Amino acid sequence: MSPANERQRRHDPGRRDRIVETAMAVIVRDGLSGLSHRKVAAAADVPLGSITYQFASLDELAEEAFARYVARCSDHFEQALAASRSADELPRILAAEVGVYLASGDQLILAYELYLGSVRNPALRKLMNRWLRNTRGSLSRYLDEATARIVDGLIEGLLLHTLLEDEPMQPAELESAFRRLLGKSPA
Repeated sequence: MSPANERQRRHDPGRRDRIVETAMAVIVRDGLSGLSHRKVAAAADVPLGSITYQFASLDELAEEAFARYVARCSDHFEQALAASRSADELPRILAAEVGVYLASGDQLILAYELYLGSVRNPALRKLMNRWLRNTRGSLSRYLDEATARIVDGLIEGLLLHTLLEDEPMQPAELESAFRRLLGKSPA
């Protein structure tokens, strides 16, 4: 390695972020069970020791990657719902937001891997529960707590079904589903 490259590698203030982002990409590509220090180091173009220096364990790296993912999803959902001026617009906005998410590919795979990891990993379960609370909190601006939980259940079910179905629901079908669930007549 040339001295210039060596100096550049030593001073790499974005390394931790790059490792976390790369871990998400590795999870998408190989699944949570396929996440390894070596894969992340190679894909992030950092020395293997950087991974173990930055993260005490592979679980800690996965937890940080999923925490970042949950924060992004929650913020995006909150912003989308904030655009609604009334509860009558909610089915349309939910359909648009969920439709984009269902077509997102990598984001959907990360969601599935988080669901799966949450079954056996208490730290990931805490993150999953944070995501659910955030979603329900955003929905509670327009809905009572029980209805927000039901709508959230529909959204989460749609995510899982989309991973398995050949033909995901289209935006008009999504809006119709949310309208039925919320008792709103067609616009």
